[in-house]
Amino acid sequence: MGRAFEFRKERKFKRWAKMAVQFTRLGKEIVMAVK
Repeated sequence: MGRAFEFRKERKFKRWAKMAVQFTRLGKEIVMAVK
């Protein structure tokens, strides 16, 4: 487990965080549309 692994992990987490934010936003819009 070297630096490259840590760096890659961090980048992946950042991307997942971005996706999660977009997903929650979409979820809210869907809930609004349903209601």
